[in-house]
Amino acid sequence: MIVKITPNDVLFFRESRDFTAGDSHLAESLLPLPHTIAGALMAVMFVKGRYDLLNLELKEGKFRKPENWKPNFEIIGTFFMKKNELYFPVPKDIVSAKADGRSIITMAKLKEVQIGGQSFTTVFAEGESPLHFSPVSGFLSFEKLKSYLNGEYYSKNDLSEEITKNSSLYKWENRVGIGLNSSKTTVEGMFYRTRMLRLEKDTAIGIVLSKKNLDEVKKTLGKKGTLKLGGEGRFAHYEIIDEDPLEELEEISVKKNALFKLYLATPLIVDGQSWNIAEVLPEHINAKIVKVFMDRPEKITGWDLVKRRPKETLYAVPPGSVYILKAQEDLTLKPFYRLGMMVELGYGLVFAGKYG
Repeated sequence: MIVKITPNDVLFFRESRDFTAGDSHLAESLLPLPHTIAGALMAVMFVKGRYDLLNLELKEGKFRKPENWKPNFEIIGTFFMKKNELYFPVPKDIVSAKADGRSIITMAKLKEVQIGGQSFTTVFAEGESPLHFSPVSGFLSFEKLKSYLNGEYYSKNDLSEEITKNSSLYKWENRVGIGLNSSKTTVEGMFYRTRMLRLEKDTAIGIVLSKKNLDEVKKTLGKKGTLKLGGEGRFAHYEIIDEDPLEELEEISVKKNALFKLYLATPLIVDGQSWNIAEVLPEHINAKIVKVFMDRPEKITGWDLVKRRPKETLYAVPPGSVYILKAQEDLTLKPFYRLGMMVELGYGLVFAGKYG
């Protein structure tokens, strides 16, 4: 099931640290993280009195979270949607290179080379200068992501037409403001600027839910409704789409010593600091990491409403990251895995894919 959220206005998502116009003149929105979107959905459940779904305990008139708290429903992931189709961050092994005097988008490939009697794995891209390439930003629709995971892109010369640009889904909108005191008059030195997130026409945010207590979630949310989203609590409306697109994916068989890939559809929190996915792989995946394509880690912050203080800052491997692994034995891989911390809030969704 997908909860499709369509904002009525611009949105603002930010770190949990305070913003004071006098201390900083610029407040920039981030792209929404899974737990932020999950929080908006849980707020609807809280208002409707479904404390059981939120796994909250009411003691002495105050709500408390049990130790090692988790909600009693699960989010598989949160994504942008366009005309009811999910969109995923471009995999980091899709790169831009020069060919025939122009830029093309192609797959980065691995090659073993011998130097001084030792074997090394290098990365190259088809083009005029195979060792010189740059990352690509954008998104793949779910249909195109399936082609990528099936290894079909390795045989294509230019993938430019496969990529959906960021600007097709959202844009950044700058606004200015000035601080007011309690009497609604301006305060000197409190001029500031904000960068807001505006979704483009037909673009929404999709929350993919697991089957855990799904009937109760449906009963609570109804077919449609409204919620508050982002740091300024802007209104958005939601509707339920009774589909599970991930059911279309199939298992992958990998022979011993063959390469395969793991693609991160949502941020992966290994332990709050590490990038090493091997630490959280299921035991049946006996494989060795050969190469990693990733960007800088993402900071995961938030505000604990029960304890009324910022949550501990964790660092996640960003979505779009790709791990290339070598199977140490014959493997049968599930279409996707949910790995690491906070998977119940939409983190750690990892798809298995073919290499070559």
